[in-house]
Amino acid sequence: MIKGLFTAAVLGALSTLPSFVAAAETRTLFRKGSWQVKVVAFDDAQIKCEAQVVNGNSSFSIWADGINAARLQFYDRDWTLGQGSADVIVRIDRRPKWDLSNARLNKQSVLFDLPNDRDGNRFIGEVRNGRVVYLGSAGGREVGRWSLSGSSAAVGALIDCVDLIRDRGDGNPFN
Repeated sequence: MIKGLFTAAVLGALSTLPSFVAAAETRTLFRKGSWQVKVVAFDDAQIKCEAQVVNGNSSFSIWADGINAARLQFYDRDWTLGQGSADVIVRIDRRPKWDLSNARLNKQSVLFDLPNDRDGNRFIGEVRNGRVVYLGSAGGREVGRWSLSGSSAAVGALIDCVDLIRDRGDGNPFN
């Protein structure tokens, strides 16, 4: 029943997305605890799904579209990062750290594309099963933390959203 309601919500949102021209349009599809899953249509016709948890002025997001690598976004309204790159670490609970070499800095965001391989899937699995995600500098200083409470359901909803976007396709059976 819930999956059917979710599917109807995504398909309803997707049916109106092609009419968006000037700016990004966002529709919230799912909420659990501090997490929400949204489908976003950008002005360049890209459609992506986002699972996001907010902590005050900051957020941790996973962006996915089923074609490109999933992207992590760590955002804080108080950061002034400019443009460039940095080596950062991410730790989920007390598990071994993840070294995110050459993460992209863009104004108030740290962005990193997960590899489309076993490591990327393992990272998403740790998020799904974890309690807290920590972002730190390469030297190990904690920069931010976000609760992963509700992340299992949110990652499941993100996967459902991506599957529906992928199934929507572009009309070309060879893609």
